[in-house]
Amino acid sequence: MTSMKDTWKELEKELPQRKIQTLKENTKGMKAAEKRKFLEEKLEEYRKSKVEPGEPVGLLAAQAVGERATQMVLRTFHIAGLTGELSVPQGMPRLKELLEVRHQPKMETCKIQIKKELNGNKEKVKEIARDMEEVTLEEVADVQEDFNEKRIIINFNEKKMKKQNLKPEEVAAKIKDKLRKKPEKVEDDQAIFKPKASTLKSLRRYTQKAKTARVKGIKGIKRATIVERKQGNKKTYEIHTDGTNLRNILKLPEVNSKETYSNSIREVQGVLGIEAARKVLHLEIQENLKAQNITINDRHIMLISDAMTRKGELNAIGRHGISGEKESVLANASFETQMRHLLTAAQKGETDPLKGVAERMIVGEVIPVGTGSVELRMSNQKQKKK
Repeated sequence: MTSMKDTWKELEKELPQRKIQTLKENTKGMKAAEKRKFLEEKLEEYRKSKVEPGEPVGLLAAQAVGERATQMVLRTFHIAGLTGELSVPQGMPRLKELLEVRHQPKMETCKIQIKKELNGNKEKVKEIARDMEEVTLEEVADVQEDFNEKRIIINFNEKKMKKQNLKPEEVAAKIKDKLRKKPEKVEDDQAIFKPKASTLKSLRRYTQKAKTARVKGIKGIKRATIVERKQGNKKTYEIHTDGTNLRNILKLPEVNSKETYSNSIREVQGVLGIEAARKVLHLEIQENLKAQNITINDRHIMLISDAMTRKGELNAIGRHGISGEKESVLANASFETQMRHLLTAAQKGETDPLKGVAERMIVGEVIPVGTGSVELRMSNQKQKKK
């Protein structure tokens, strides 16, 4: 029987360091015999789960996702909150958004965690959510244009201003930044601006700028919904937003920046880097599949996420991304727009090295996976005995 020290040495030779650390944490407090048996079982599991040389992992991942994607339906998942509901697209539409890494997905949302000392205070969380919501001038005031005097008259709505906890001076300062013009007059119920506008068209342009000026909240956060969570007997609250602006949300002192999450892959890449984007992409695909009661081995999803981020930037799966970057003419032609690829290749005199699976199948060659990934030669001549 091997000693515990020898068992750990054997594990350290084969397992990644992160797995070793996890095993050490999970075996704390175990008896020696129980611990040895547990570690031996985990080592055997790891050995069985390793991929054989030549295994077509890309094809398996594509088949695993593609087959189950045919079972997906158009479904919307509602996040119920205390102040309303947010609807996030799920099913096939969301999967397409993720794999194509679209610049403008249908619904971007941010799940904001509040710091522990505040997340149990419902009223405080409500206040934080209210302050996050983007408020434009036309939501709290009536904006009119006086062409005779070439000025913009803003009549504040007292009730709406009070509800948003806004003061006329604060609003006037925001409009000043937008129009780059100081107000002529600011009163409790009115503010007047006189921009340099000689024509009705230019005055109207300034009026439209004033209407859309953000006077409160974070840009892009259309609505903030409070979601209640239960942790034993304790209730905690988090904020889910319609729209996302991760960079500015993380700056808020009340926000737990380590646990706040945005479902916008491109935004996460811009704020936190490509590794964070890869992780979010992986989690979003997996969560979307789970919402449809579809189970796929996590390794397939990880492989897809790695392939889409391996160059240090997000790369879609499709003819405008990974599939369109192949060197092989026949592989590109087998995917989409066959005639265009073949004609272009013929005009340019391109050659195909026939290294991949698709192109070799087209010409009837052995594909470079499984037993086709090695070359064995058998000599017909008998070896001479020395």
